[in-house]
Amino acid sequence: MAGRRRSETGFTTGTCAQAAARAAMICLLSGKEVKEVTVTLPGGKQVSLPVELTRRDTAGALETGQAGSVTCAVRKYSGDDPDITNGILVYATVTAVREKRFTIDGGIGVGRVTKPGLDQPVGAAAINRVPRQMLRQTVQEVCRAYDWSYGIDTVISMPEGVELARRTFNPRLGIEGGLSVLGTTGIVEPMSEKALVDTIQVEINVKRAAGELYLLAAPGNYGLDFLNTQYEIPESRAVKCSNYVGDTIDMARNSGAKGILFVAHIGKFIKVAGGIMNTHSRYADARMEITAGAMLRAGLDPDKARRVLDCITMDDALALLSEEEREKLMREVLERIHAYLNLRAEEGMMAGAIVFSGTYGCLGRTAYADELLEQIQREQHAAGTLYGVGVGPGDPELMTGKALRVIRECEVLAVPGRIPKETVAYQIARGALKEVEEKELLGLHLPMTKDASVLAESHKKAAEEIKKILDTGKNVAFLTLGDPCIYSTFAYVQKPLQEAGYETKIINGIPSFLAVSARLNEVLTEGAQMLHVIPATYQVEEGMKLDGTRVLMKCGKKLPEIGRILKEKEDLTGKLVERCGMEGEQIYENPEEFPEESGYYSLMIVKEEQA
Repeated sequence: MAGRRRSETGFTTGTCAQAAARAAMICLLSGKEVKEVTVTLPGGKQVSLPVELTRRDTAGALETGQAGSVTCAVRKYSGDDPDITNGILVYATVTAVREKRFTIDGGIGVGRVTKPGLDQPVGAAAINRVPRQMLRQTVQEVCRAYDWSYGIDTVISMPEGVELARRTFNPRLGIEGGLSVLGTTGIVEPMSEKALVDTIQVEINVKRAAGELYLLAAPGNYGLDFLNTQYEIPESRAVKCSNYVGDTIDMARNSGAKGILFVAHIGKFIKVAGGIMNTHSRYADARMEITAGAMLRAGLDPDKARRVLDCITMDDALALLSEEEREKLMREVLERIHAYLNLRAEEGMMAGAIVFSGTYGCLGRTAYADELLEQIQREQHAAGTLYGVGVGPGDPELMTGKALRVIRECEVLAVPGRIPKETVAYQIARGALKEVEEKELLGLHLPMTKDASVLAESHKKAAEEIKKILDTGKNVAFLTLGDPCIYSTFAYVQKPLQEAGYETKIINGIPSFLAVSARLNEVLTEGAQMLHVIPATYQVEEGMKLDGTRVLMKCGKKLPEIGRILKEKEDLTGKLVERCGMEGEQIYENPEEFPEESGYYSLMIVKEEQA
């Protein structure tokens, strides 16, 4: 069209990482900073990108025979593509090492692969194959240019990626903690269609790698909500296929799947009844024409069919029909949908659909839909359920009846601690229920540390160990002190398992601060008083500035600081309880009596003096 501006291309995160690495390598090996760097893309084309930051982490170290390190950053430009990474800085840190090696890894903001079936193996940084190849070639090329005959470690980071990743498909796909470094051509085309189809392919790969033979697909959020509401199937079980019905069938068939079931709103899937396999309005609409034609084939009133042609939405069209007429129409529509889906699927794979309306609910199922749904539910329920069971603060008599029932029914008990029978949670449960001695036990090493990387690794390993048991069909009760909803390690193993499609349930327990309040024979709050539950190992100073009652959890190591604050603030009173409900329980009602340091099972209630 005359006068129309040509869409502008941009650069992938892979190209930005490559450019940043080249600039960092030149500075590392020559000592010179560069403001612009030229890189060769996978197809052979060369592009130049500005370098926004250069930082020498160990200047001059090479001359002393030790490793040196340089970091450079390049800003991502996506052209006319609506990419959330547009404008972020992509960093490359290169470190010279005396060993003959070339490693590539991800730093902050670059995700880690947690599920099989993706471009990289489980545990690797989410830097895809082509960007890895171009990074390696670039680093080695600069090494040759400057006669560096040893090795280089390269780390790619995108600090903003930690937050941005939550708005992407990455957590759903099994990439945790950040974005992916992507790009097969190095260029971002201002069309998101290919990226969407590629994402569907990745989702299918992940599900097939997890052993799913029967795939579930939903074009959008309406379908995902319908699945959850009607069939209690979590949205993580479904591939979100958008408008790409035909492409999704092709990819499912090529993956070796035995069947695929679509759960879709009639507004989209009426188009499939006309053989339209991309339901976006830019390709075709014909919703009312297809509906009117189906009405005539079903023997319905021709005048109503003509009126349907003037309708705007499918709900408007369906509103013109009686319930009996809608049923006749949908039999005709579903027959056509079945025929076109299975024509595209070809032999060897079944395809079906469940079609619904927001107004009229489920409108019907195609011929293979029931069989496919049964197979999908069978695959879903083959795995066991993970229960987070609160065993209360210490006294076995404070365990709830529901907690005892779930523990009794579960085949396996998971306990934070390498030797389960020596843990406090196990001893509490055993004190209330002798049957726990006969249970299969899983000890999970979950260290108490503030080192984020150590914590992340331990949580990941714990989730994987639980997953192995769930995959055998056994139910697991994860025993946790107090209540699983309050500062519990259970949350860190629940989340990845939920995202992987496993069923999890929380069984409440009595929190320690309620037990302490009862032990002191004092209510926590009255009238309009506020209640603050504060993790004392992190934010005592800030917490003590709040109004109302403060509960200081795990305050043992902060007693000197808390005591000082209480002495300075004469309007506050604090009472400390150690090991509430357990052997060795101690109560201190006066800050002057507080020990210098207390154990892990220590809790303090701080109140304001009442006039």
